[in-house]
Amino acid sequence: MEITTEQASELANQVRQAHRLCVGFYQRLLPSLDNFGSAFQCKFKSWDPLHFNRPCIPSTNPSQKYAWDFVPMVGAKFVYANGEGESTEIGELILEIDVLLDGALDRDYRKNNNIKGQPDSTSIPDAGSYLRVYLYRAPQDLRKAMHELWKSCDLPEIGLNHFTSVGSGLEAIGIKFDLSDFLVSEDELILNLKSLAGLLEVDP
Repeated sequence: MEITTEQASELANQVRQAHRLCVGFYQRLLPSLDNFGSAFQCKFKSWDPLHFNRPCIPSTNPSQKYAWDFVPMVGAKFVYANGEGESTEIGELILEIDVLLDGALDRDYRKNNNIKGQPDSTSIPDAGSYLRVYLYRAPQDLRKAMHELWKSCDLPEIGLNHFTSVGSGLEAIGIKFDLSDFLVSEDELILNLKSLAGLLEVDP
């Protein structure tokens, strides 16, 4: 499709402004995720793209990869934990926060809607922006490190409002909420999860 010089200039301007908007948004979002982790006495451990791959290595031709690989924050998983040992103590936690800035890119959504291959950015439907939060805990002392046990666990079902067994000796609870709610009412959502997890401090 051919475009005019005027159209090309406008496109470049839109991309420039979009990148600046994204950076400003990340500068607000990322500290909020750290704050969420800190509310459960958990420290940052790792992050990974949820839907696609990280940007390719220098020797790989980017044109041979999905263009979506170059916007990894469109869907990303952030992991926080409060344990460091080679074994797990009762009560240790791992907090996984899945940030889905475009719900139409979620693997389950694409599968259910028969979206195959690289999603077409001009035609995929609007499926909202949301967070999925999973809180894992150790109900007893375990010989392996919590992080190693967590990697082999199942995901808990969203919305059950109580802990369930997810394998490897761990339990977990999962909630989902709109990104807009997180940006406006982060503290309220933290209290909600703490309440569900039985972690609210009770005044004597």
